[in-house]
Amino acid sequence: MRPIFLFGLSSILLAQAANPPWNLPGACMTPQGTVCRTVRWEYATWAAGSWFLALQRQNGSHTLAYRRDGASLDWATSRFFRNYLTPVENGDVSIITLPVQHQTISIFHADKSCDVSGVLGAKPTAWNPNDPDCRQGVNHLSELKRVGEVVIAGVRSIEYAGRGSSTSRTTVALAPSLGCMEMRNVYRDYNRLGLPTAFSEAEVVSVQIGEPDPALFQVPKGYHQVNR
Repeated sequence: MRPIFLFGLSSILLAQAANPPWNLPGACMTPQGTVCRTVRWEYATWAAGSWFLALQRQNGSHTLAYRRDGASLDWATSRFFRNYLTPVENGDVSIITLPVQHQTISIFHADKSCDVSGVLGAKPTAWNPNDPDCRQGVNHLSELKRVGEVVIAGVRSIEYAGRGSSTSRTTVALAPSLGCMEMRNVYRDYNRLGLPTAFSEAEVVSVQIGEPDPALFQVPKGYHQVNR
């Protein structure tokens, strides 16, 4: 009975994810017609150099948030390592775009400083509401084939996998209910002997639908303003 129970449970989860509450009337929407949201990815990568100890490694997180008034947050953290274990550099920067106030605030968390300037040109939001199987989202990787469905951070996603090149393998998962946003991307590359030479994985770990936390759009207390 256990396999039947597990299959039934997974079917319920997929059904719930297939009908997200943010599609209901009255949901918080941005001026671009996309749902208000806060999405956080975590990622890890490594790549081999000419010898084993030359492995370069990086990990970190990326958070995007979009408000009803058109404001957006792009917050990236990163940690770099040389020879796989030796810390080299850290990054922790938030960019807040406030169209109503005609401001862009860059926050540098490492030295607790910020810079306020005019609104930067906003990047177009990747959102395709008319692609139910997210096939268009993987057209640039024509060798990828649909392999199934998964639920990532509570959101139903469609998974594609295949060759990215003659030596690499790629798996991506995209969420139709979030405009085919990429929920997971795994990349592996190999040398002529079949040994791995590079790896990267990014996956959404949380999705919050609705107005983002106001604190994300504020400069933390104690930070000083600088002109860069």
